[in-house]
Amino acid sequence: MDPVAIVHDLHPGYLSTRWAVEEGAKRSLPLFSIQHHYAHIGSVMAEHGLTEKVIGVAFDGTGYGTDGNLWGGEFLIAGIDGFERTGQFKYIPLPGGEAAIREPWRTAVSYVADAEGAQAVSRLADIGFMERHGKTSVEQVLKIAGSRDLSPLSSGAGRLFDAVSAMLGVCDRNTFEGEAAIALEALTIEDINDEYPVVLKQENEYTVVDFRDVIRALIDDLKKNEPKPVIATRFHNTIASTIRLTVKSIHKRTGILDVALSGGTFQNTYLLARTIARLSADGMRVHINTQMPSNDACISLGQAYLIRERLKKGTAR
Repeated sequence: MDPVAIVHDLHPGYLSTRWAVEEGAKRSLPLFSIQHHYAHIGSVMAEHGLTEKVIGVAFDGTGYGTDGNLWGGEFLIAGIDGFERTGQFKYIPLPGGEAAIREPWRTAVSYVADAEGAQAVSRLADIGFMERHGKTSVEQVLKIAGSRDLSPLSSGAGRLFDAVSAMLGVCDRNTFEGEAAIALEALTIEDINDEYPVVLKQENEYTVVDFRDVIRALIDDLKKNEPKPVIATRFHNTIASTIRLTVKSIHKRTGILDVALSGGTFQNTYLLARTIARLSADGMRVHINTQMPSNDACISLGQAYLIRERLKKGTAR
């Protein structure tokens, strides 16, 4: 079958994007770009045949956003014809960009700096960062975090999990994708329902999730020698409750009952199960990737489905 259109990711620097543009011009085919996290939600819609608007929760490490920043902790209202970003994790600088993805301790430094300000150095010392990484290296990363040229802004849920893993001393460096987050999940234990305090800042029906209080409380627990499995579980519980509260707020405003969860972060079975249980208890209809993995392997399905449905409706643009 000959293609009738070409779809690609929004990121202008991807090899696949460049190929799509060249191939579209060569074949005189319509060309469409689909934002990364919207495609994640589109993949869930495809698997379940959803064509009406859903509340999309797309959590992963990194994806190119419409504002040029790195997205990854996103709340969307998504439909066939487009999406509205209605909430996000607060932006945090990634010191050194790709270097922070390889070395989560750098992201941890950035989160502590955001939470503690002028006290960041002493608070990082409290959790052993000077011993593990050296005072000079930590101070250099703090300086780099203050430079937008050297530290892109990220709302990535995966980056937050990385940072907490490094703060606990579980994994300072990723030798494979998701290593720090996987190690953090491995610490979780059942029968703990404690959570950390999180702030949901709302303005004009838009929610920004601020984790500064979570970081401060987590450092306090580390100083008190709280067992790491307890801290890790409290953190996971906090994320599940954050999703629940944000989705509840969006539902109250829109009346939408269908929720789609996607993105590599939802390969975390503890987080996924707890999130589904709490959303279902609120009467939400929860949909997840079942035939495809929730990581980036599902992106092309979401892209294809959204454009196919637009073409069927005659609304493709």
